Amino acid sequence: MSVESTNRGADATLPPPAERLEPLLTVRSRGSLLLADLVTLSWVFTTVLALVAGTAGGVGILQSPTSFTHLPLGVKLGLGAFVIFWATLSWIQRVLNRAIWHVEFHESWVELKLRPWGPTQVGARWEDLLSFDDSESHLVSLHLKDARRIPIQTHDDAERVAVLDFLVKKGVPRREA
Repeated sequence: MSVESTNRGADATLPPPAERLEPLLTVRSRGSLLLADLVTLSWVFTTVLALVAGTAGGVGILQSPTSFTHLPLGVKLGLGAFVIFWATLSWIQRVLNRAIWHVEFHESWVELKLRPWGPTQVGARWEDLLSFDDSESHLVSLHLKDARRIPIQTHDDAERVAVLDFLVKKGVPRREA
């Protein structure tokens, strides 16, 4: 039995990939996939570096917690800069991950992918949607009956109106705040 024929996972209720037609409406990502990958790799590298340095130098600090206060000013500034750099990478990674979502609207279902060519992260038939929420200016959230969400980041008014019109035509009720 092939993987396509079992069709289990995030898109288990959707037709097999071989039977899927082109989407009627697509909200493409606006973020740079290359930049997102570069930031992720940088974050992983700095995290591993911090773990290695923390393991090597952390033993002395754990044995004598006051030894941190006796470190030279340059080392303290370096550690502070490292923490700020790591936190900034974490924030950039979060922002870029939101900007690279790719949502496709089909006749019978909607699906969210992290990359246009990637696997479906969340997929649902229209009858499985509970409501949509458009209270944020650049985000429309689809709420599924099983408590999952499909976030759709719209980047301009024309795209937002197209998404909202499509949802209304499909009969998805709007969630009131």
